[in-house]
Amino acid sequence: MKYHPTLVASLHCQENAAPTDWETTFRRLVLFDLAADMELGFFLSYYRNFAIPSIAATLHANAEIQQRPMKRSYDTALVLYELIACGLDSDRGCRTLLHRTRCPDEHHSDARHLL
Repeated sequence: MKYHPTLVASLHCQENAAPTDWETTFRRLVLFDLAADMELGFFLSYYRNFAIPSIAATLHANAEIQQRPMKRSYDTALVLYELIACGLDSDRGCRTLLHRTRCPDEHHSDARHLL
């Protein structure tokens, strides 16, 4: 079987990557090699929120989905891509995580919904 040169190059990068370079390898996979898969996964995870009763109740109660249905989708995508593109330990990644931990979330304080 003949593989596309970009897939061969990606495999070569993955095989030769140092274990400590996991973030760069992940970033390349998500943003370039498997971008369509990432987009599909994002949409599936977005709709998963509505299947969790406690999250669905919060979304319904604050009327965010009814009034601005695309805002939550864009906001979630911005946070995810910020963390992927910049890295968890970058200044922007840390600010993104700090912002998320400052957001009031009394309904989900144990974070079980993130699993």
